[in-house]
Amino acid sequence: MLWRPDTCAIVVLVAFAACMRRPAPEPPPVQPVDEPLCAASLKLAHACTGAQPDLVMCSVFTGSAATSEITNNTDSDLVFATGMMIVDGRGEELLPAVLGPEVRVPARSTNRPWQIAMPRLPDGYVQIEVMVLGTSADGGHERSTSSEGHLRVRGGQIEVLDFHGWYEATASMNVHEALPGQPDPVPEGPTPGERLYEQLRAQAKRPATP
Repeated sequence: MLWRPDTCAIVVLVAFAACMRRPAPEPPPVQPVDEPLCAASLKLAHACTGAQPDLVMCSVFTGSAATSEITNNTDSDLVFATGMMIVDGRGEELLPAVLGPEVRVPARSTNRPWQIAMPRLPDGYVQIEVMVLGTSADGGHERSTSSEGHLRVRGGQIEVLDFHGWYEATASMNVHEALPGQPDPVPEGPTPGERLYEQLRAQAKRPATP
């Protein structure tokens, strides 16, 4: 079923996916996507900021893949290292980060949608974040952005939730309050997002592919 935007949404766009009812289902094969994803988000970003942001990324999350599209509003051609992290409601890593393809986006343009295959997800509330890090051939400043999807997985079936539904379902996990007289909790070691960012930096420093 083709996805068509019918309303303005924040950067993250979502789609529902049906999975077969059987134990430990295999993810369906990744299908090519040719339709643009970012039209509504570009309009909303412009309306909110009064100007075009340097980068706009939109993502659609299904049981088979995260499909994303980047609009590069800078004056430089950018090459993006891409990846996806998978965490629970507390921000704890559920599965190792998945590195995606190298994506090239010329200046002042939008690339064709690209995908990162979705691994088999555990049951429960799952947050997916697609992160990209762009560099230019002249070694200019790094540019990064991300988009998120909030899922509920039950028996291999995936339901995509909006943020309100996610927050209502996982408020006890998402809200961290320090007890009176105690300092705010400090996470030990780098967060999943920080680890993925460093992986993308290492990927971006590799010799460019022809």
